[in-house]
Amino acid sequence: MEVWGSVVDCDIVEAFEDRVNALRVVCSPWPIFVDYVMDTWLRPHKEKFVKAWIDKVMHLGNTTSNRVEAAHWSLKRVLQNSMGDLCFCWDSINKMIILQHNAIKASFQKSLHVVGHRFKVTAYKKLLGFVSKYALNLISEELDRVKSVGFDKSRCGCSLTCTHGLPCACQLASFGVGSIPLKSVHVMWTRLSFEDIATEQSSSELSIDKEFEVIAKRFKELDVAVVQAKNLMKKAYQKLYQQNVFLSLISSLGYHPYIVDVVDVKADGHCGYRVVAAQLGMGEESWAVVRMNLLKELSEWRQEYVQLFGGDDRYEYLKKSLLVEHMSMAGTDKWMTIPDMGYVIANL
Repeated sequence: MEVWGSVVDCDIVEAFEDRVNALRVVCSPWPIFVDYVMDTWLRPHKEKFVKAWIDKVMHLGNTTSNRVEAAHWSLKRVLQNSMGDLCFCWDSINKMIILQHNAIKASFQKSLHVVGHRFKVTAYKKLLGFVSKYALNLISEELDRVKSVGFDKSRCGCSLTCTHGLPCACQLASFGVGSIPLKSVHVMWTRLSFEDIATEQSSSELSIDKEFEVIAKRFKELDVAVVQAKNLMKKAYQKLYQQNVFLSLISSLGYHPYIVDVVDVKADGHCGYRVVAAQLGMGEESWAVVRMNLLKELSEWRQEYVQLFGGDDRYEYLKKSLLVEHMSMAGTDKWMTIPDMGYVIANL
C-alpha cells in the first residue's frame, strides 16, 4: 500500500517510472495483479489521479469520485432499502437534498462570520467575508512556504494556482506586506450564498409554434362551417399542447435521450387498456382481452383487493369499470383509474 501511495503522490513526471518499477519489484510475487494495475489504471488513466499530472490542471480539489460516492451512500442511508414506493423515495431524496442544502448554507455562514485568530492580519483583510474558510486555510499553508520559496517559481511549483485558482507562494511573496487582492482568488471560492448564482432557466428547446402556424393556415383554407373549424382547431391545439407538455416534462427529468418512440393509441375510452395490450405484444386492439383478464384477477382475489382498496365500494366500482356493453367509445366511468387499477395490472 505504501509503494502504491508513492506512485500516486509522485509530483515529478521524470520520477514516475522509477516509482512504478519499485511497485513492480514489491509486487513481483503477484504478476497478475501488476498487469491489472498497469493495464487498467496506470497506462490509460495516470493523468487523472497521479499528482505529477493532476497538479497541472484546474480541478478545484476534485481529484476523486468520493463526493459522488458519499452522496450515494447518504441516499442509501436515507432510503434504507429498495422496497419503498415512488412517493416515499421522492420524499426521502427531497429531505436529503434539504439537509445538504442546509449544511452548505451553514458553511457559508461560517465563512462569512467566523474569523480564526491567524486570519486577523493585514494579508487577509480583503478576503475575510468574501472567500470560503477552506480556501483561506489553503492560502495560509501557502503563506508558510513563502519564507523558503520567495519569488522562485521553479521552487514554488505554482501548483495551488494551477489546481485551485488560489495565489501560490511566489505570488504571495510579490504582494509583500500588503493585503492579498480578491481578484487573485478564483470566483468559485467567493460564492458564499445561493443568491449570487444566476437563476435564469434556459428556455426549453421544445416548441409547438410551427405546428400551430400550420394549423392556423389550414384553418383559413378550410371551406367548412365556422363552428366546426373552431372545434377542429381547438382539438388539434390541445393535442399538440399536451404532447409538448409531456415532452418538456420528460426532457426536464433527463429521460428524453432514452425514449425511442412515442405511440399515441386510439382515444376511445379504452386507451389505458390499449397501452397495456400493446406493451404485452398483443396489439392495442386486444384491449378487451386485457379488461377480461383483469376482471378475472379481481374476482379470484376479492378479499385481498377489498383490503387493498379500502372497502367493498371501491372494489365494486373498479370491477364495474371493467365491464363494457359496447366495443366503441367508453364513458369516463369505464376509464382506467391509476393507481388502483395499476396494482391489479402489476399483479396480473
